[in-house]
Amino acid sequence: MSFSCSSLSCMKTNEISAIKVLAFGNMLINYSATLEDPKVLDRHRLSLNTRVEMNMDRFSEVTSDLNINDGLKVELGGSALNTTQCLKQLGTETLFFSACGDDQESKIISELMKKNDMDRSHFRVETVTNAPTGKRISLCHNDARALYTSNGASAQFSVNFLRFVLNDEDNSVLRPENRVQIFYIEGYFIPNREPVTTYIVRNYIKGRRYLALNFCSEQTVRQNFDHLLFMVSSAHLVFGTETEFEAFCQCWGASNIRELAEGLVKKKESPIIFVINKGCEGVELISNYFREGCAPGPLTFQSFRMPYSEEAEDLKGTGDVGLKVELGGSALNTTQCLKQLGTETLFFSACGDDQESKIISELMKKNDMDRSHFRVETVTNAPTGKRISLCHNDARALYTSNGASAQFSVNFLRFVLNDEDNSVLRPENRVQIFYIEGYFIPNREPVTTYIVRNYIKGRRYLALNFCSEQTVRQNFDHLLFMVSSAHLVFGTETEFEAFCQCWGASNIRELAEGLVKKKESPIIFVINKGCEGVELISNYFREGCAPGPLTFQSFRMPYSEEAEDLKGTGDVFVAGFLHAWLQKRELSQCVRIGCFYAINGVKSASKRNVNTL
Repeated sequence: MSFSCSSLSCMKTNEISAIKVLAFGNMLINYSATLEDPKVLDRHRLSLNTRVEMNMDRFSEVTSDLNINDGLKVELGGSALNTTQCLKQLGTETLFFSACGDDQESKIISELMKKNDMDRSHFRVETVTNAPTGKRISLCHNDARALYTSNGASAQFSVNFLRFVLNDEDNSVLRPENRVQIFYIEGYFIPNREPVTTYIVRNYIKGRRYLALNFCSEQTVRQNFDHLLFMVSSAHLVFGTETEFEAFCQCWGASNIRELAEGLVKKKESPIIFVINKGCEGVELISNYFREGCAPGPLTFQSFRMPYSEEAEDLKGTGDVGLKVELGGSALNTTQCLKQLGTETLFFSACGDDQESKIISELMKKNDMDRSHFRVETVTNAPTGKRISLCHNDARALYTSNGASAQFSVNFLRFVLNDEDNSVLRPENRVQIFYIEGYFIPNREPVTTYIVRNYIKGRRYLALNFCSEQTVRQNFDHLLFMVSSAHLVFGTETEFEAFCQCWGASNIRELAEGLVKKKESPIIFVINKGCEGVELISNYFREGCAPGPLTFQSFRMPYSEEAEDLKGTGDVFVAGFLHAWLQKRELSQCVRIGCFYAINGVKSASKRNVNTL
């Protein structure tokens, strides 16, 4: 079976005219495999739990080095292609558009199409002779997963090919303007194909031909916002997850999804339907659509719970049986580790006046933490924050509601720190670290601003942990203010790269060089690169000294056969680093000690002598 244009005459006009959906997306050959040793990813500066797009040369280099031919599962891949196959099974005539190379992989895809009962009546694929067929590899290692993609020839789908197919009078797939037809475009199709999607909107979206758009990923939204906004302004249906819609909100300048929807409909004469997938929480539907052909009605907001099914595999293990309850929170993890290491630490937060706060109190006691280790504000009008971590086979989901924590107040902080009878504040000439996790920033900018402007002086230092890429992107302006006053900044390579992009630097080195020029005091950037190790960028020489020249050091992550579960080791690393720094260790020793504790666990590592590190 060929994908060439010459095969278009395979169907009769009356058959083609029944096509209700034209779907546009990437055509990928998807390889799935289990990775026995993730260390092989180190050589390529890759890690697990990531989604990476790369060019074909790098993709081939990585996959050939993995040596995972045994047990490799090969299948069709691509969002719109998956949707096309589902619509076909449901009985809706759908035509899939994409591009592939003139190579062995295109023949494999052809065979996979046959196995899925898809013939030429279900797709129109442009053959690109100077690019390979797109590929994707999904790697699993224990509970971690990585997805590496090279779109290849799909990215070269052209306006000329589309025009040729849709204007073919003998085999027209285009329905008249007075007949319903949906142009469905996956978000992954947008990059490099803006001319194609623009051509579709300007030439075919009219009458009863409707545009349906699927955001597909937060990264796609942020990197292609301007063009997506143009697409949304012409769309009839917009699909996406809550995270993707929130990313669109931030780029658009809205404070929430409701405000976004209200703003968009004001500039649109035709109705629009927003379908927001909120995972196990259900689906939210926001729309001013009443009935096809009618003018827009008032904007409505509806929520639908995810229906329960005893046969639903994805819901397995989500009940109360086997539920593990424990303390959670990045800075709280670090506090507990510092306590075990012998560094006196006081944790600040807020909780509700409810049953969950009592559970936390009991968990604190079990962890040997009494009131000397925390100051927690009680918020009567908000529940205690909760997080649920769900695992199914190799997949993991984490759902969080900060609850009362988000209402921690300046007044409470001021009351605690200004209490002369029980002062926790050290004099300005004595070392004290104010450590703030990135997740604490949203909704608490007044608190963190108050800390910086009133307490960060003398030998009181600010240490900041980015915590997540999303936190960096959503709170960049305030984080930049914080970094400008910080002494220590922790984060993963991905988080620092996100900060780079928001700041306008092409790489982390350029970012560091730019930031230190505007800062009179020294700063230490500690970049966690996962199993690849740690990078240290600093102009710090010794406490109390003026900034020195900027230095760049890399440290490999030590290997240990006794390594425990690596979940949460970032917080342990930070605790080990801070503990060592407060003992006036050299920065290189601080990194090594942090790595040592992260790999071996605080309890087991504390029994060993770290003086040799």
